[in-house]
Amino acid sequence: MLPPESMRFLEVLVSAAKPAKILEIGTNIGASGIAMLKACDRAHLYTVEMNEETAGIARRNFEAAGLADRADILIGKAENILPYMSDTYDFVFLDGPKGQYGFMLSYILPLIAKGGMLVCDNVLFRGMVTGDKKVRARKRTIVKKLDEFLRLLSSDPSLITGIIPIGDGMSVSYKK
Repeated sequence: MLPPESMRFLEVLVSAAKPAKILEIGTNIGASGIAMLKACDRAHLYTVEMNEETAGIARRNFEAAGLADRADILIGKAENILPYMSDTYDFVFLDGPKGQYGFMLSYILPLIAKGGMLVCDNVLFRGMVTGDKKVRARKRTIVKKLDEFLRLLSSDPSLITGIIPIGDGMSVSYKK
């Protein structure tokens, strides 16, 4: 789950963007999805969760929040679902498997509408990506993959990207 400051920042971005359609990768228990839907009462959320049990908890949380009619949960691994998606979304929130961000980017970019936003969480990975903290041996691969992902994101000519050191780091990209 997002720390409170990251959740609030996400709510601000969604409130400003006023998206009609949101794609979220990494539903978890639905907290960020609920926050995004509450931030924009016209939005519909399409959210991907790989764990069926967790998706069930999210579904109950959407129902309890009175938002079940505005949230569709897709169950499965994002890397297996994204290649088959063809619709476009005004806002995409990526908070799934960190080591897959780079792989998923090629599938996500065509799904973002012109003028849409891509927000990615955990991109600084506990300060290890920036070098503020020493990279633990078992985390080297994920840190390397996130660093490569940020380079791809920042150099993509179709995007304007900034990296915000809030929570565990968030990138915000606007599609030109």
